[in-house]
Amino acid sequence: MLSSPAYSHQAISALKEAGPPCLQVLETAFHKSGQSDIVMLKIIQIIGTHRRQRGIALLWKKVDYPDKRIVKQILYSLRFITTRPRGREVVLLKICLIPKWVRPSGTLPLSMNFPKKAHFIYLREAISEEILENYDQITLLLSLIYDPASVQLRSENILAEHPTVFSMH
Repeated sequence: MLSSPAYSHQAISALKEAGPPCLQVLETAFHKSGQSDIVMLKIIQIIGTHRRQRGIALLWKKVDYPDKRIVKQILYSLRFITTRPRGREVVLLKICLIPKWVRPSGTLPLSMNFPKKAHFIYLREAISEEILENYDQITLLLSLIYDPASVQLRSENILAEHPTVFSMH
């Protein structure tokens, strides 16, 4: 019923209320062939409310999932749980960070080469949005590894010092 517009809220509430016994059912449903991404996102949100070790372990198993929207929800759920990663988990997060650091370094110079003409505005906006999205993802990943308040403060400082980098209009 998670895919039902009429009953999804009740299904989510029931699964949250059921607690840890439903985690294996949710895990199976997540990996079901042909499962919609909307249902997968809802499953991650439900698993993220179970703060016991089993729920956290299920989230960590999915952190390298190929769909970046799913991974983003997993990272937000892990951040919500506020447990510090250790060992293998830190390595996984650092592996997730590598493509995020490489992508903006290639996209930024590309975006600065476009003339400031009207017919390039949509392309410039798209590149700017991608840079900002990658920056937000980097900030989220770093806040899982390091103190979130320190990461947020440094992020705000960078945005304040370099406003033109994150706005290409």
